[in-house]
Amino acid sequence: MVDDPPNRLGRIANSMLMTGKLHGEHDKDDRFIVMIMNGHDGMISTEGYENPDHDFGAMSDLIIHVQAIFEANGKYVQLAFLNPDGSVETI
Repeated sequence: MVDDPPNRLGRIANSMLMTGKLHGEHDKDDRFIVMIMNGHDGMISTEGYENPDHDFGAMSDLIIHVQAIFEANGKYVQLAFLNPDGSVETI
């Protein structure tokens, strides 16, 4: 969550994150990813990840969830990541 989001979508995302954190059933281990799209702009905000300056945990959770959505619809998604040394990793 950002203290002063720079735009409207960021402010909406912050409000959604705060709502989750204030919910009566919120647990200290809960992590949030909020994605907002409006046709030409988008915003993804996260909360609850160990290192907010490094988005790897949130990206991993998001990719795993997207794969599950596709598989539930009879599709298979495979992603490949190119490392700085030129090697390729797939998940």
